[in-house]
Amino acid sequence: MDEGRLDAFYQMSRHSKFDFFGNVGIRNFSGVENPQLNLLNTQSFTGGVAYTYRLSTASNLGVMAVHQNLRYGDSLDKIESAFLTFTWQARSGFTASLFGGPQYVRLDDSISLPSAAPGSTISYLARDIAAKWNGGGGVSFGWQSPRTVLLVSARRFTSDGGGIFTSVLSTSEGFEVRRHLIQHWDLLLTGLNSQSKALSPLFGGGVVDGKTASLMIEREMATNMVAQLGYVTGRQRVGGIYPFQVDMNKNYVTLGFIYRVGRFPLGR
Repeated sequence: MDEGRLDAFYQMSRHSKFDFFGNVGIRNFSGVENPQLNLLNTQSFTGGVAYTYRLSTASNLGVMAVHQNLRYGDSLDKIESAFLTFTWQARSGFTASLFGGPQYVRLDDSISLPSAAPGSTISYLARDIAAKWNGGGGVSFGWQSPRTVLLVSARRFTSDGGGIFTSVLSTSEGFEVRRHLIQHWDLLLTGLNSQSKALSPLFGGGVVDGKTASLMIEREMATNMVAQLGYVTGRQRVGGIYPFQVDMNKNYVTLGFIYRVGRFPLGR
């Protein structure tokens, strides 16, 4: 998966600002000979604008409009989203944020499906054109002390199907705990429960349930450089009438180096 994002901020006053953003993502799968087992190559293009107004030193209110073009081979889905956002941060270390609003989805899906005849290896092209409204939103709560950070969140919105489906209705619940151990060393624990349900009836009510957990050790190497070593475990199960078998369990060790470039002020 190759992905890039660009943001541009415009500060109108001490209390209000605009954020213009764009994102491009390309996901390609290869090495699968049977076309009935191919995952969906995906090209995603996202653009939007967000306006934020500072109500007080602790709270912000905003609106956000997002347009998405999601191309899956011969399929093209378009998603228009409008969200109201709110954030709050207390002096005690507690934080809360939420967003919510409508999403308008236009589906134009063409999928190669296997024949229902027993023993047949023939596939046929099925097409679905539809438009529908969905609601999207999410909430997160956090708490921070000098040595510990805790974050829990839940979300529901229409999004890219991750190469398994075309567009999906995605729901998730997760948590993150970060604990400072000793000088330059942090411990990071995360967990995520997610579900993606295909919007197009071509997938026969297809759904993917996933659970992921990770344990990471981080060390600050320099001012902007962090080294990370961790263990990740995950479980994925697919339900519904669906031709691709992508049930899996995965366990792996990761080693990474993260460099934070920083911000580049363009003016005052």
